Amino acid sequence: MSMLTSAMGITATSLYAAFGSKEDLFRESVELYNSAEQSPTAAALEEATARDVVEVMLRRNADDMLVEHLQRAEQAPSGETSG
Repeated sequence: MSMLTSAMGITATSLYAAFGSKEDLFRESVELYNSAEQSPTAAALEEATARDVVEVMLRRNADDMLVEHLQRAEQAPSGETSG
């Protein structure tokens, strides 16, 4: 939790005030992750052609992976890389 609150720039008290418990935070996170609005597949299926569907899925997944990698790199101690 300390890594999460530090990355968010908030206190544990604020986090628990917003979500109640670690379990509630976890459940809401999973719900958001699985929601259609966050799904690269759901967004891609709105495209007109099969080629466009695949392209959008690949691009969105690649973008998500890049963001995750950059966030880990920012959190790595100076001189280290996260792989």
